[in-house]
Amino acid sequence: MSAERKLSYLYAIVGLVSILAASFLIALIVVLVDQNGHVRPPAPPPPTPSPHAPANYCYTYGCKKAAQNLRFSINTQADPCQDFYEYACGLWSHLNPIEEGTGRRTSFTVLVDQNSADLKQFLSELSNERTSNRSIRLLKQVYDACMNEDAIENVGSKPMLDLVEQAFNNTFQLKVFNEDEDSQSDNAVPLEYLVAKLWIKYGISTIVSPYVTADERNATTNILVLDQASLTLGSKSEDYYLKNDTFYQTIRSAYAETVKKVLRALYGSEQSGNSISDERDKAAKGILDFEISLASINKPAEKRRDPTKMYNKMTIEQLQETGSKFNWTNFLKLFKPVEHVNVAEPEYFQKLNSLLDETPNATVYTYLRWRLILNRLPFLARRYSDLYYELAKKLRDQDREKERSKFCVEYVTGEPDDGREFLGFATGKVFVDKKNFNSDSKVNVEKMVTELKNAFMLLLNQSTWMDETTKEKAKEKINQMISSIGYPDELHDLDAIYKPLLDQDEGYNDTEIKENDSFFEMNTKLLTWLHQRQNNQIGEPFDRHSFGGSPVIVNAWYAPSKNSIVFPAGILQPPFYDRSSPAAVNFGSIGSVIGHEITHGFDDQGAEYDSIGNLNKWWTNSSKEKFDERVKCFVDQYSRFCYPELGEGVCVKGESTKGENIADNGGIKQSFAAYKAFTAGKPQEVLPTLEQFTMDQIFFLSFANFWCGNFRNKYLQNMIDTNEHAPGRNRVIGTLQNFDEFAKAFNCPVGSVMNPEKKCAVCVTIRTFERATFSLAFKTNKVLLMYA
Repeated sequence: MSAERKLSYLYAIVGLVSILAASFLIALIVVLVDQNGHVRPPAPPPPTPSPHAPANYCYTYGCKKAAQNLRFSINTQADPCQDFYEYACGLWSHLNPIEEGTGRRTSFTVLVDQNSADLKQFLSELSNERTSNRSIRLLKQVYDACMNEDAIENVGSKPMLDLVEQAFNNTFQLKVFNEDEDSQSDNAVPLEYLVAKLWIKYGISTIVSPYVTADERNATTNILVLDQASLTLGSKSEDYYLKNDTFYQTIRSAYAETVKKVLRALYGSEQSGNSISDERDKAAKGILDFEISLASINKPAEKRRDPTKMYNKMTIEQLQETGSKFNWTNFLKLFKPVEHVNVAEPEYFQKLNSLLDETPNATVYTYLRWRLILNRLPFLARRYSDLYYELAKKLRDQDREKERSKFCVEYVTGEPDDGREFLGFATGKVFVDKKNFNSDSKVNVEKMVTELKNAFMLLLNQSTWMDETTKEKAKEKINQMISSIGYPDELHDLDAIYKPLLDQDEGYNDTEIKENDSFFEMNTKLLTWLHQRQNNQIGEPFDRHSFGGSPVIVNAWYAPSKNSIVFPAGILQPPFYDRSSPAAVNFGSIGSVIGHEITHGFDDQGAEYDSIGNLNKWWTNSSKEKFDERVKCFVDQYSRFCYPELGEGVCVKGESTKGENIADNGGIKQSFAAYKAFTAGKPQEVLPTLEQFTMDQIFFLSFANFWCGNFRNKYLQNMIDTNEHAPGRNRVIGTLQNFDEFAKAFNCPVGSVMNPEKKCAVCVTIRTFERATFSLAFKTNKVLLMYA
């Protein structure tokens, strides 16, 4: 960092304490300049203050916390019209370095860490003797087993070896790669049956990725979906297998080396000699080569954004016509009887048949065995799990959590995905009760949702490019959009949710968690329960009202097949939301999130779904053509955001991120309109120590503060390569470049970086801010707010 930049941060910090002693501030500035021998860089024109009466100062807890948060974020030495992200987040970035062993630190991860610390305390205080709720006792049992590292160390590798033997019945030992040993033995599990078994019994997607969700042409019923391969290095990680830049080659080499190390650790004590080492090398090369082949026949993410092309409903006979090498009857033996399935990528399965035809059986079986082993490594003793985290660190600079409790809290909380919730509703029950997230909080956020929906209607009515027929359909979709706030009602009946884990239950096998089960065994039973539950839902009614994740999660999401938006209690906390914060702060932060999720219903993918979640063409041709033209503007804009520090040509993938970028841009316009309507005719509250800012400026600072963050290069590279979200810097700059109200608030001249002449927009900017008068009737796959 340059001396001038250091001075910039020093002056920003000095500004924080200016209210204590103005004379001391002046003296200190003089000393600092003299000591460094530099002239202070010229400051940009300060924000134009608006006069406030002293009575308008807000001294609630929320206002004080919001003021403190913003003061410790803003770098006043930056020019808001040249780089608003640096202006809004520069000091935050300086004061929040990335901790050792982690790939990032953001406003989100700070709150995630706080939630984790709170849950650690809550779960530690739970006593089985004083807890009558069986599900909460189960949560405590699983959490304690996860925390008991001594017990995990004592069992060594035996749970893994037993699991592999159970799954594979000794079919194709890892060392076998010789073609003359390639014929299947009498006790071999058929390949197709094994692939299904790995998913339904052990929770692993491999060369086929099944899941159960709404039939998107008839969203009242669940259907089995068959999708392309799930890759070891993560979703949308094809570049890591196929690109030949030095960085990607290094990752592949690290992956192959991990295979060798894991095999040596698990099987080394039973084998010795150079020939065994050669077998391990062969195994590693065969696994990597096969997975490279899988990546090459996977369709890349940017070509999978049209949901209509991923809906291909087939009979089993039609599915079998994709190739004879993979027997779908064998695959489906473990599933409920089905007449039809949705084949997301028919071309992939045609190519898979060809790949299996030219690949030795031993290679495929060994690859499947490896996927099971790698998946379970984090649940073994450290000498094994360390190998997993070595690879993660090379991939994303993401190491093992320093505190075991963070891993265990994250594990029981689960993911924001139907079918991956784990014990998330039980953790949600504890969290909501202990944090006193009450009905008043739900009501207040529901009112904000109403304001945002009203604002969307205003945007829609003022749109000049969309015809009236399409507008009416869009209004119908808004009226039918479901919003879930805080937590679901199911929290009051947890035992019904977790019954297959608490007792033997019809329709479930090997899911009851018993008193003496190890953490490793508990994990397998939880995964079995989650996937058998999905299987049991095939052909059953689809629930549009399901919450879809733990109330603890710091995120939000839109589910197109439900036409629903969800805002868990975990994100409805400071600094993102506080009931006692001023409207400018709440609408700038969580309001923009609400608008973001609403807009997902009308982004390039959400626009294909109607008001009840069916894939249905509801746009007129002319409106759709104009919409597509506007979307292209966003693709071009965001594709110009590049990171030369990562390498030549490393830029945001505008095509892959366009849905999120549309949602960001629409979200802030809705939220600003809702904020102006909500505050119209009301006296504006002023944040203490930030009186130099207008409340419109506070709105935009609060929006940007939401995305403050620091990233290590590998983590940033991985995000750009694999995620549908642009980095936070680009989400701030790209969104505000397109918004005239931002330029007006900060007096940014036309042609400045933050106020370009050409702007992208799907919806127009609100010109008036009267309250809307529309009557709103409120009553997966899903799109998340942020990179998990």
